[in-house]
Amino acid sequence: MQFPIIIIPKSFKWAKEKTPKLPPEPLKPIQPDTSLSGCSLWIFIGTFSFSMLLIGFGNNGSNNSINENPEMVLIFNIIGLVSLIPIFIWLYSNKKKRTIKKTIYENELKVFPNIMEEYNQKIQEIMSSKNLLNFREQELKKVIQLSTSANYLKKSVNKGRYEDLFFTYLTNFFPENIIINVSLGHFENPYVPDFVFVDKSTGLHIDIEIDEPYVLNTKEPIHFVGSDARRNLFFEENNWVVLRFAEEQVAKQPLSCCITIANIVNEITGNSSYLSKMKNIEEIKPVECWTREDSLFLGKQNYRETY
Repeated sequence: MQFPIIIIPKSFKWAKEKTPKLPPEPLKPIQPDTSLSGCSLWIFIGTFSFSMLLIGFGNNGSNNSINENPEMVLIFNIIGLVSLIPIFIWLYSNKKKRTIKKTIYENELKVFPNIMEEYNQKIQEIMSSKNLLNFREQELKKVIQLSTSANYLKKSVNKGRYEDLFFTYLTNFFPENIIINVSLGHFENPYVPDFVFVDKSTGLHIDIEIDEPYVLNTKEPIHFVGSDARRNLFFEENNWVVLRFAEEQVAKQPLSCCITIANIVNEITGNSSYLSKMKNIEEIKPVECWTREDSLFLGKQNYRETY
């Protein structure tokens, strides 16, 4: 791991990878049921009754049968005739319905390819590079606007060795964007950034830190690998970008540190105006992060006195 350490909130990354919600795909028309299954019971009853009707007529031609049971013949005749009436009514009305359904289906099926072509064109338009870029920019703006605002401190805090010097460079390149003496977190000892870059047009917040390997007078190890993980996570969860420079970088490469900030702003917001003021400035040279053991060793060597 090397300085500068740059931590971009996951929410920013998700916004840059998000895709628009697509409209549902049109459903292909379903062929309607035009069979006579709805009248199967009536057809059975009518057929049976009509058969009985014929038998009745046959029995009417036999003097022996009609003399034996003329009432049954009459009953079968009536049942047969009555059973046929609803069948003819249903067949007539259902024929019209089936014809209408079939016509609608054929018309829908005919225009369906055109509907699918329009749908595919719309999907291509939504997923085009230009539209995706615009969509993701808008989504990112929404996420950035959710960044938690800092609270101004009522008392001053101890400053690092190179904070005043770096503040001069920062206010030169970002005159309206740098604030100090603020905190983040509503608890007893809130986190106090060394500097905060705030882009007023988007609401982007960058926590800018100068990390020393040890406390100058006590040689106590600080800012070693893993020691600031909880703090970094807190800023990230509040939609802040975290940018940590090694003190050595600020002391030796203040201009390169400033262009690093400008690059981050340009990458996230697309605002390249700061970069236009920083021509011919070299990119920052990385510095290896230190472990606790490294910090102890550097303290014994009085390394901070060498730059």
